[in-house]
Amino acid sequence: MAVRVSASINIPSIAMTIENYYLLLLSLCCTLVVAQLFVKEKKAAHLLFALVCGSIALATTKKLTQDSLNGYQYLIGMGACVTCNGFWLLARALFREKHAILKRHIVFAIAIAALVVWRQGYLFIDSQLHMAASGLVEWLNIAAYELTLLLSSSVLMLAFWEGCRGSRSLKGRKKHKGCYSYPLILFASQAPN
Repeated sequence: MAVRVSASINIPSIAMTIENYYLLLLSLCCTLVVAQLFVKEKKAAHLLFALVCGSIALATTKKLTQDSLNGYQYLIGMGACVTCNGFWLLARALFREKHAILKRHIVFAIAIAALVVWRQGYLFIDSQLHMAASGLVEWLNIAAYELTLLLSSSVLMLAFWEGCRGSRSLKGRKKHKGCYSYPLILFASQAPN
């Protein structure tokens, strides 16, 4: 004999919408940026962490304000240009002791940031002027978008590799500390652009 029990619990007060998740992420990122102000001995990793958190906060703000700001959301999106590339630099600073960040790494990260700024600037101008893009401008916009996706995914994989490679070389307490902080940082870097 089978007994079927069904219960329906409707608790709308705890239902999390995507906006609530964005607000939670925004508050977490802002808190982490402010927390970096209180670090006494600041290193490159602290500055990079603050930049990544600030950029994720701007990307989240862009998502939250897209309906109310219309095209001006893309100006906020320009500030969200240090997410994946900044996270890669942060991973290098955390897991490499010597020559962690060289000029070529900074140039590569700036190139990715420039692609993001180009794309957001194009979308802002298009939203304000409603222009009919010519073939070359439209092609450049699509190329910038696709290249940004490719390079952002690549530097996230490089950041993951830095963590895997660096966790093997860390010893004792440093290894324990790195293993717990890295997944939190990785989660925070996944804010949508």
